Amino acid sequence: MFLSRSKIEELDDPLGYYEQKIVNQVKKSDPNLAKIILEKAIHTYKHDPRYQNNPRYLKLWLIYIFDLSQDKRIEMLELLINHRISHKLALLYEAVAHEQIKQNRLNDAHNSLLLGLKNNAIPTKRLRRTYEQFKSLNWIDFDQSEYTLLNYSDEYNNHALNDQHDDDDNNDDEHLLLYDTTNYFMDNNKSLQLQLNWLRTQLEHYARASILREIDYSGREISVEELRVKHNPAMRVKPAYRRHPLILTQKKLFNQPKPATQPKPMTQSNPITQFAQQITSPAYIFRLQPPSPSHEKPSSSGQQQKSLCKTPPVLEQEIPQTIAAEEELPLTDIKVVVLPHSPAFVQEQINKTSARQCSNYHVIKDTAFPIHRALSSWFIYDKKKNLWRPSAKKEKESFITLRNDHYLVLGQLGEGGMAQVYLVQHNQKFYALKVQQPPCPWEYYIHHQMRQRRVSGLCLLPIVQYYYYNDTSFLLMPYVRHGTLLEAYNQYTAIQKVMPEPIVLLFTGQFMQQVSLLHNINIAHNDLKLDNAMLITRKEGAMPTVVLIDFGYSVDVAIIKGSKCKATWPPACPQSGYPFLNTEYDPIYADYWEIAAGAHRLLFGEPMRTIQREGKFVIRQKIKRYWHADLWSSFFEFMLNPHEPSQDNTEELLSEFKKVSVPDQLVNECIQLVCR
Repeated sequence: MFLSRSKIEELDDPLGYYEQKIVNQVKKSDPNLAKIILEKAIHTYKHDPRYQNNPRYLKLWLIYIFDLSQDKRIEMLELLINHRISHKLALLYEAVAHEQIKQNRLNDAHNSLLLGLKNNAIPTKRLRRTYEQFKSLNWIDFDQSEYTLLNYSDEYNNHALNDQHDDDDNNDDEHLLLYDTTNYFMDNNKSLQLQLNWLRTQLEHYARASILREIDYSGREISVEELRVKHNPAMRVKPAYRRHPLILTQKKLFNQPKPATQPKPMTQSNPITQFAQQITSPAYIFRLQPPSPSHEKPSSSGQQQKSLCKTPPVLEQEIPQTIAAEEELPLTDIKVVVLPHSPAFVQEQINKTSARQCSNYHVIKDTAFPIHRALSSWFIYDKKKNLWRPSAKKEKESFITLRNDHYLVLGQLGEGGMAQVYLVQHNQKFYALKVQQPPCPWEYYIHHQMRQRRVSGLCLLPIVQYYYYNDTSFLLMPYVRHGTLLEAYNQYTAIQKVMPEPIVLLFTGQFMQQVSLLHNINIAHNDLKLDNAMLITRKEGAMPTVVLIDFGYSVDVAIIKGSKCKATWPPACPQSGYPFLNTEYDPIYADYWEIAAGAHRLLFGEPMRTIQREGKFVIRQKIKRYWHADLWSSFFEFMLNPHEPSQDNTEELLSEFKKVSVPDQLVNECIQLVCR
């Protein structure tokens, strides 16, 4: 029986209704009607937050997409990522990479998998394994035949869930599995291995539920790391690593035989402990965590603590369990800091400094999901006009409340890979509200350190308020109405012009000056691009100046103390981005490279492409003779190639940039375009 639309929307899980209808039509051998219902389901709930990252919903999309012609599949899959549909699920990036590999687009497939890792797509361990498989074989294990209507119908019938559960507090059979196993095990056609795999899955679900109940019943705040250490004491950190918990040394990490271990019978421990041991056992990748003061005496088993991090770590192999607990790894070895830092490390740095005590730092022990859902539904992107406009759901006066502060939401200014920015009003003043999910307290820490170490000439946009919820952070900053360097560049291209070379010199000099001052206080931005450089004016009719923003990926060089870094996200631009971002690199040189890439875009109107000549990177484009050719040649040579500290001629370059005079006509034209 078909329900009316209003009745369907009253269901707790309306997608389940459509799933049942699809299966029924497949049973009746009516695939055409099944496809119609499938298409209606995926388009009806594409903006529903309940299914934004739901594996069942993604599976329906894949069935629909793999039924399309070959040339349309990648475009549809990329649309899902761009519209943040299932963008936190590893399966989506595996599907994109699979199609790109079939078309021999190996670089694109590599970048797609890296993008999934950057977005913390889950399950992270499987996506990391897929990425490693692709790096070694240029191929991934992905079975497209699973995503057909017939296969979906069979799987749905075999794994039908029993949604009617008794309340946990009154359930005398709480030790039983969460799902009805009777029908499954009565099917004699199922192999023993399939039944055991199914049983293992249900035990994992039960273990997760038990851990969640423990959190709820305890009535106190408890981190995932604490739970895992509690249920698996062997995770506690060895003394040898307490002296340098942040850095990972490479000595003895590779080519070590993994000792053979015998799996323990399931009856020897409860499901919670078994599940905790599975998710914390040594795997392909790990990251050392700073020790907690509450840790007990470390065990001598040699197993290392591994964290459930915001972004997956990158080292390709675990520390062998055969290393003795008393062995010391010398600090003279090459050290690599995996970025971004783990949540535990970030919190430790915030607690060490006075950042936590600042009056504008607010911790709210609650979810921000209703706020985030409302903001997401109030605006839609207009591709033709290239801007965000209010949706039908937005009222004339739409307010959100953060802690006890009320903000009038006026519009959406933009959206990046990790955050959305809204224009809000509070007490008759305009602000930019940056919404980050998951929360990013590291950006607040970097701002706090810049204020503490501040030097003359460094321009900063202050953080007015910072609201730290369990699942989202809100960063309130002054609204800058002149936009970014990228928007200034687009203003010129909109009138069929390129940015004049003297104006590019002026902005590049300011850009370089701000980054140099940042380096002087031991902070590397590590994510420089034209849209992370805002333009502000001190007074009406004045020439705009550059201010850096977006410090979520920044590096506190004072903490890593000369160690190399290794990022787990891909370059912002695969063509011109820093090529060593995902290997060991110095974040200072990454900043230099990105300054050159930004200047190249402003000068030539295209991404920077480089080649190597005599061991040095040079740009492919030829610098025009009527430009300041010698200055640009020195600039690109210095920015693109590492150098010894004694050869640092940043100040000399800056003085040359400052000597360049810009004609008043060009200045006035720039002011009219950028500041109108």
